[in-house]
Amino acid sequence: MFKIGSCRMDLDNYYDNTFYKNIAYTHTSKEVIQWLDILENKLNIKDISFSELVLQNNKICDLSNSKINFNKSEIILIEISSMKIKTYNNFFYNINYFSNKSKDNQFIKEFINGYIQTEEELYNDLLIIQKRLPNKKIIFVGHLLMNFYDYPNFNTSYRSKIDSILRKIKKNTIVLSDLFKTQDYKEVFDNDINHFNVNTKKVIANKLASML
Repeated sequence: MFKIGSCRMDLDNYYDNTFYKNIAYTHTSKEVIQWLDILENKLNIKDISFSELVLQNNKICDLSNSKINFNKSEIILIEISSMKIKTYNNFFYNINYFSNKSKDNQFIKEFINGYIQTEEELYNDLLIIQKRLPNKKIIFVGHLLMNFYDYPNFNTSYRSKIDSILRKIKKNTIVLSDLFKTQDYKEVFDNDINHFNVNTKKVIANKLASML
């Protein structure tokens, strides 16, 4: 299995079979499609404007292992955890890398635009991803929508939209909100509402195994 997504889906210590992680983290469908281009040698990462916002320290990183692992993996785990798109010149960027860099780089802040995907755009992107990988089994997983009662001002609307799109895809998807619907969020997350604890990762890994 080869994972394209965030640290939430770093399941290599909990998944019994071989589990590979892409060399960089992603959050959005646009980044996934861009990474498919990179892994399939359709796009050279050095040609991407502000490539350090796609792959940190990209000049010293070797992508060959990621490409090999991607090609030999029969299952691709794709996590979609955000609809917040950061883009410039038809390239797409990791929102965390952008946030960190733009704090002290006004040039990046001014040039890179942001917008929130529509549900239709996200849905169409997921269909594109499926068509791009006809010979691999794709498993989509989203963010996790729970009752964050200690965070009254936290906006969960985009998590709900991701859930609704995954339900439309239906085949080979994991809607995490269903998997943990009987639990308190403090039993699922690790110190904050963006990172899963060990037990949660074990549950997700077991769910993946049951789908194969």
